[in-house]
Parts: sequence; C-alpha cells; structure tokens
Amino acid sequence: HSFIRLNVPKLQLLVVAPRNAQISWDEEVFACLGRQKSVVRLEGGRERIRAKLANNPEIAIITYQQLLNTEDLIVEFMLDRKIHLVLDESHRIKAGNLSRQGEIALSLSPLAFRRDIISGKPMPQGLSDMRSQMEFLWPGNNPIPPQGQLDAEQEKLTDSRDKLRPYFVRTTKSELNLPDPILSIRRIEMGPTQQAVYEGMRATFADQFSILNSHDGAFADLAKQVVRMIMFCSDPGVFFRRLKKTDPQLAAQFPADLELEQSAKLYELDRIVTRVVEQQGSKVVIWSSFIDVIEMIESRYSRFDAVSIHGGIGTSDDPNDIESRESRIKKFKEDQNCKVLVANPAACGEGISLHQTAHDAVYIDRNFNAAHYLQSIDRIHRRGLSPGVATNIYVLCYLNSIDEAVESRLKKKIAAMEAVLNDSSISKLIYEPEDLESFSSGVEELDFDDFREIVGNLDR
Repeated sequence: HSFIRLNVPKLQLLVVAPRNAQISWDEEVFACLGRQKSVVRLEGGRERIRAKLANNPEIAIITYQQLLNTEDLIVEFMLDRKIHLVLDESHRIKAGNLSRQGEIALSLSPLAFRRDIISGKPMPQGLSDMRSQMEFLWPGNNPIPPQGQLDAEQEKLTDSRDKLRPYFVRTTKSELNLPDPILSIRRIEMGPTQQAVYEGMRATFADQFSILNSHDGAFADLAKQVVRMIMFCSDPGVFFRRLKKTDPQLAAQFPADLELEQSAKLYELDRIVTRVVEQQGSKVVIWSSFIDVIEMIESRYSRFDAVSIHGGIGTSDDPNDIESRESRIKKFKEDQNCKVLVANPAACGEGISLHQTAHDAVYIDRNFNAAHYLQSIDRIHRRGLSPGVATNIYVLCYLNSIDEAVESRLKKKIAAMEAVLNDSSISKLIYEPEDLESFSSGVEELDFDDFREIVGNLDR
C-alpha cells in the first residue's frame, strides 16, 4: 500500500479568559498534559504579545481586556492555523455586538477550526444572555430567537431548555454528589443614625425614579444611586469617607458624624469570623463589591493575617511578586497563619479553587449580578470537596433595605437559570432550607426590572 502524507497543521489551543482563570489553566494543563506542556500568557502589551505569537505557541491564553487591543494580531495568528478557540466564562460576551469584547469574539468565531464556550452561569440576567454565546458557537445558525421574540414565561424557558439541550453539556452538582451548601441569611436591623440617613437616600431615589421611564437615558444616574445605597448598607463610615473624596458637595449634605458610624453588619461579621477562625480553627472568605470595604475588612482582621483580592491587584507569572493575585491566593491556601481572604466577586469569583482551604463564606453585600454571586459561591463549593464537609454561606441583609430588593431579584434570575439549564441544585443557593420546605459594582448589570424591584422595596 502507498500512503500520501498530508501536510495538515496540528490543532492549537487559544483560550480567552478572565485574568483569574489564567491560574487555573496553568494548573489544569499541567494536571492533564504534564509538565512538558505550558500555557503561554499573551500579556505585556502589543509588541510582547506579537513576539509570543511569532513563536507559534501550542497553548496560549489571553484576557478579554487584552483582546481589545490586539484583535488584529489574533486574527493574523488564526488565519493560517487550525485554532481551537475557547471562551472561558463566556457570559462575558453576553452583550454580543453591543460590547467591544463581544463584537471581537463573534468576529473571531468563523476563523476557528473548533469553538467551545465554558460557563458555570451562562445566563446571569435571562435567556437573552445566551444568544450571543450560541452565535459564537454556531454563526448564522443560532437556536435562540432574537430579543424581541423572547418570552420570559416559565413554560417558554422550559421550551428553550429543550431547544438548547443538543448544544451543551452540564454536569450538575447533584451528579457530582456534592452536598448542598447551607445558606443562612442573617437579617439585621440598622442602627438609628444609619436608618435615618438611609431613609433620606431611598426617598430621593424614589423621587428620581418616578419621573423616568424604561427608555430614559438618566438610568445611569439612578444606577450610581443604587450603588451608593448598596455601599451605604455595607458600611456607612466607608461610604462617607469615599463620598467626601468623590463628591464633596453631596457629602456635605450628610451628617458629619456619619464618618464614625460602623455598620451593624460588622458586629455580625465579627461573631461569624470569631466562631469560624478562633473556635473552629478554620479559614473564611469574605465577599464585598467595594474596594474600600474590602480594604477596611482586611485591616480589621489583620490579627488573622488577612489578605485581599480586588480589581486593583494584578496577576503575575513572577513567583517572587509577593503582591500579585497568585501570591495572595497561595498565601491563603498554604500559610496556616493566614485565616481570612477578603475579595470582590467580580475579581475573584471566577477561575479560583478554594474548596480545599475554606468552607465558610460571608457576603457583606451583593449586587444584581447573579453570575458573580453564584460563581463566588463555587469557589468553595465544587468538585473535589472532601466527603462529609459542610459548606456554609452567610448573607448579611438589612431589613427593609435595598439588600432585600437585591435578594428578590437574584432569586428570580437564578430561578430562570435553573429552568433553562435544568439544574435544580442552583436554587439551593438562593433559598434557605425552611423556604424549600414550605453586585465590579454591578452598575452594568442593572435593568429596568431591577429598578422596579428596588422601588417596590421602597414602598414597603
């Protein structure tokens, strides 16, 4: 027999992922393929990325942010190669052509030999979030109807789930035999000063909302007010100090002694941290959407050698960079004296595994981004959890506040995810056991229904 050897280029892997996920790709490639396979990080600016691509890497990874400035380099790299293109945390492109990173991802899709998307929470707002992700996978053959044709009724969500089934594989937590996390929502009353100031803030918000409609461009101003209300409920003292820097005129309208006000949530947080760290000898993860709050809590628990991760903490492949995200995660995992990690779900809610290190997580605040909330829970509740280990989730929630509006909207968004993904384990993360028996800052995630939920909460 005679054979013809075809000069077919080998398949190369190109991953687009958030910064945090780069760490996990390093670990997983090593675990699956061995030390001889390394992941080339496409970072450091255009010229460094150009040079790395010129070396024809077999496995390369680039962040969504870097992709914005190097689209032409990536296109050139893909044109004459068989590229397996993977979007990790693919809900990042849910806005499709309405966002620059979505537009670039969709433009690269036809150039790929194979395409895959990875996302634990692919539809943080609703079914429409899936449309751009499916367009990436199947250009021109999208099974999700256009936005105007979507019906949010429950039976339509179930029908959409059936349509999507041939296109995705999902391993549910029940299939992994993971015990359900134990959710505890701690409902707390504000102190008198904080309550009085908050009443004024929500009255102002209600007045602003009453003159708007769903198409009004002034929603951006309302969104800022929402973020302020959430931050105020997180810690009024931190809120006031931040406001004095960013908007001194507005800060002058608040009582001066507000700077000394400490959130009642912090007293409850102290009780949880004391029990977990001092009495049980365990480690704990604390979540907040705000850098100022994160840094305040890190300082508060300096006696436990606390470390923090937020958007201002960069990644690095230099093992000697003690201030990098990687080194802080390593310290929390390996240093027995480091008992507390304080993090932002937007910065640390993806691509990091902490389930062998901590089994307790506390949310000082949450925003309207359901994906950030669920992904952050998954840091300590995931495959590989030791048998018999309980995962405890604590949510600190002020009574009669925007915290309750956030809770209500998250429940609705997560219920929609459950319907489409056919994964009943998702709802275990939004309802306490007795219920089952009977928010970056999150500005970009706010929609009209979010605002409407807030106003309904204000009228209670």
